Amino acid sequence: MEKQSRPPRTVPPPSAVAPGVWSIPIPFPNPLAYVLSYGIRVREGIVLVDLGWDSDEAWDSLQLGLRRAGANLDDVVGAVLTHLHPDHHGLAERIRTSTGAWIAAHPAELPHVAPDEQARDRYLDQMAGWLRRCGCPQSELTALANGASEVGSRLALAAPDVHLADGAEVPGTEGKLVALHTPGHTPGHLCLVDESRRLLFTGDHVLPRVTPNVSWRPDVDPDPLADFVASLERLRPYAAGYLALPGHEWAFDHLGRRLDQLVAHHRERLDEVETAVAAGASTTWEVTRAIKWHRPFETLEPRARRSALGETGSHLIRLANSGRIIDEGCDAQTALEMPRRRWRPRAARH
Repeated sequence: MEKQSRPPRTVPPPSAVAPGVWSIPIPFPNPLAYVLSYGIRVREGIVLVDLGWDSDEAWDSLQLGLRRAGANLDDVVGAVLTHLHPDHHGLAERIRTSTGAWIAAHPAELPHVAPDEQARDRYLDQMAGWLRRCGCPQSELTALANGASEVGSRLALAAPDVHLADGAEVPGTEGKLVALHTPGHTPGHLCLVDESRRLLFTGDHVLPRVTPNVSWRPDVDPDPLADFVASLERLRPYAAGYLALPGHEWAFDHLGRRLDQLVAHHRERLDEVETAVAAGASTTWEVTRAIKWHRPFETLEPRARRSALGETGSHLIRLANSGRIIDEGCDAQTALEMPRRRWRPRAARH
């Protein structure tokens, strides 16, 4: 993440952001403090964009926001999820059970759905294998095992029943809200365009201050950073004259400048990662520890360390795919050594 000044974290009240569109802040346990859900008045009732964290406090906040918009749960006809991270899909099952509303997302998000305990166990096994390939010490694997129930509880349970491909119209909006596929933060991340009101719902793809996490996982996306940067460029037509409505923080109208900042940030990060590899860091774990984070890496909680590893991995993959470093693959596993993926500077190849 970019290191910038951090204003105090308070949860603002619901508010109108455009005719027929309301911002509904929903608290969740994270330094960002809240997720921004949006209620859009349509002919049949209300369509929501993103559904916040799954907690009673979040559920109360969503209902408060609906009341401020002159509506209630009975008016909700559907919900679009920009992606299936738990702070955006959390209330999906409550909404569907309470209202019968449809839940929509891009089909590339479906692998994030874990419908049962067996699927969650498979996910945890895959994560443990990924950590081993990153070269993580046993303590990191132990921390994952100790936090397995917490990790599993954050996996999506409510499968979307409406699949929105790129360019698809959101049901019930009479063509006024259109899906724009912007992979990178997740493979199926969606932004949503409302040309009539000059609004762009950006989810976690573009935030006004924080740099979204772009993580590589071997079973998800072969080059997420390439996808992310390409997705930033897809938003250039909306850089002037559109109000950006993100999934966190606040609405902003300087999208073009923010796109430039994000592209520059990742260009600088690629240089930093390449320098770390040239200095001798050879595993993803070693590179992650060698580069700078908003706090010292050793002080990060296990979940934040895993996010840092994923982000480092996305930059290593991009460097390898662009020919700037060499991906040497994994060591042969022995009884005493975990299989580790290794990286080398280009000049080291023989």
